[in-house]
Amino acid sequence: MNLLQLDVKILQLINQYSINGSLVDVSQNKDYLLRTRNLIDTCQKELANIRKLPNVYHVALNAIKNQLNGFSGQQLYQHLDKDITFNAIGSKSYYFEVDKPCTVTIEVNGIVQITLTLIPTEFTSYKGFITSSSGDNVIIRFSGLYPYNMQNIALYAYLFASIEDIPQARAYTRITLPTDYRDLKEICLESYPFSYLPMNDYKFEGKTLLINSFLVGNLAIHYYKYPKTITIDTVETQELEIDTDVQELIAYYVAGWIYLEDNPTIGTMLLNEYKDKKDRINVILTETPITIENIYSGFM
Repeated sequence: MNLLQLDVKILQLINQYSINGSLVDVSQNKDYLLRTRNLIDTCQKELANIRKLPNVYHVALNAIKNQLNGFSGQQLYQHLDKDITFNAIGSKSYYFEVDKPCTVTIEVNGIVQITLTLIPTEFTSYKGFITSSSGDNVIIRFSGLYPYNMQNIALYAYLFASIEDIPQARAYTRITLPTDYRDLKEICLESYPFSYLPMNDYKFEGKTLLINSFLVGNLAIHYYKYPKTITIDTVETQELEIDTDVQELIAYYVAGWIYLEDNPTIGTMLLNEYKDKKDRINVILTETPITIENIYSGFM
């Protein structure tokens, strides 16, 4: 059901859709219709607390090789009074994290190409591109006047489409969850050959998901989402997102509130009808919970 169709049902419930077999002009119901959008939004979000909206977000996991031998670059190092250097051949991109003021240089064949004077107060990530050829010796040098720590250091042999695309060289990859994310259902890993299994090797930092960086496959994040916000500017063809069998309840909720002042008896009756129908949704879900598991591995 879209918003225009819902408006018709709302007006029908308060007997404002037609009179003596003739449709009421839209202009006569403008005050009612201008109030429906925020109420529809409120009700749909309330019903989504009962009938959650499932969704899935896919992320490809296939880490690009760190030229600094994988795990070694992810160790925690400490600069005291001597420079610390890492080198690789033909590096095109870099990534690292430092926690205090320092100077970091990128050298190509002994010539300084990039100088970074940094003043972080906590671990902060830095990344960028390097101009080099396939046989060039690339050195990333950590120096400075004071002690500081560095970690998750990487040199990559490849350019990327943008600086933002340069991978985090961390044991756990940070994945920003979709903006409509509400709560988690499960996480599955689809991998070769023919495997689609739930996994529990993950952590959360707020609404950021942390996944083992050395996993390979297609990550399927099954989650429950918030419905899109409906405003006065939302197009009439916008479809409701909650399940079809509970969409009718929104008409009772909205009709009751917009008619409560003009006719308290009918407005209250409609709101009570909404509450009764909503309570029955709760009962149905409590008595007959539905669990769907999609687990497949190997040949049958």
